[in-house]
Amino acid sequence: MSKSKGNVVSPREIIADYGADTARLFILFAAPAEKDMDWSDEQVQGQHRFLGRIWRLVHGALPKIAGLSGVPAASDELRKRTHKTILRVTQQLERLQFNTAISSLMELSNAAADWTGEPGSLRECLEVLAQLLAPLAPHVASELWTELGRTEELSTLHWPEADPQLVVDDAYQIAVQVNGKLRGEVQVGASAGEAEIRETAARDPKVAGWLQGKTIKKVVVIPKRLVNFVIANN
Repeated sequence: MSKSKGNVVSPREIIADYGADTARLFILFAAPAEKDMDWSDEQVQGQHRFLGRIWRLVHGALPKIAGLSGVPAASDELRKRTHKTILRVTQQLERLQFNTAISSLMELSNAAADWTGEPGSLRECLEVLAQLLAPLAPHVASELWTELGRTEELSTLHWPEADPQLVVDDAYQIAVQVNGKLRGEVQVGASAGEAEIRETAARDPKVAGWLQGKTIKKVVVIPKRLVNFVIANN
């Protein structure tokens, strides 16, 4: 696209109609950071609806969670989902996988909307949701943080950390590179060793084609981050 050809899409119209946070989410969700994106008015509206769902979710939960604070006593399914999402989104943001991070937040918001159990777990989930949303949609996240009764400035808080006891059975995504170039991503168990991680990565269809018929000189495994196959240039 070229500004001189007049075929660019101005963000001003989106911001005027839907707000800056919707514009940010759409751009981050439309495609991985390293790829081109196809413009879609429907996806813009989809991200606006997502923010609306979170807003209604928090406001609808306020009567249930009023007066609650601190760490919930129960380690129920919503708490586990919340802390697994912290781990997953942290890894996704570190890899600049903004689109998958937004998908993870959508899944967490759906789990919170369906929750009928311990209200303390719901409060923790909604607070974490606001914190994880902050780098992606800072204005809405800040407003939700205030609505939840928190007086601290959201942008000054430490990034949330997952409780290891609540994510011990979780699987995580790991990037797979061939000669330093990203070729895929696989899911491995939290307890997987290096050999299992290498085998899982090599079997992935997106990666296997790059390894077929090649001489693998070395495999570098950085736990919970990436696998890099170093192959000879035949």
